[in-house]
Amino acid sequence: MSMPFVFFARKAGLRELVIFDKLGIEYPYTSVTAMRQTLVKNPELVEKFLKCIVEGIYLFKTNKPKAIAVLKQYQKGASDEILENTYQYTRGVLDETPHASVQVVKVALEMLSAQYPQAKQTDASLIVDPSFVNRIEQSGFIRALYKK
Repeated sequence: MSMPFVFFARKAGLRELVIFDKLGIEYPYTSVTAMRQTLVKNPELVEKFLKCIVEGIYLFKTNKPKAIAVLKQYQKGASDEILENTYQYTRGVLDETPHASVQVVKVALEMLSAQYPQAKQTDASLIVDPSFVNRIEQSGFIRALYKK
């Protein structure tokens, strides 16, 4: 289960059999995808979108009251304890720079191959384009956020 559902399950008395994070298993929880033609035709839009994600991560990691308020808004009925646990866990695993993972794409393709056999023949490294995030990182944008 993903966060915060694992905390609801624990509270209900269920126990975890496997914790993927502790085993080092990378699993596709969330991702952002775009068609290659969008990257080519609208690179400014893609960069602005990624900067928004970076700023969202920054706000989450540095403004706990606001982050908890947003979690509360979307996790209706969650107790303060579950909100706090979700925040602490997520803050700990959330990278400041959202680099795409070829390994996560490989896992996703493997999962898709059950329904779409051609996914097995797809090279994950051809799907991931790190250039936009790399450019944002090299520009100093992320460093500047955390220096405030």
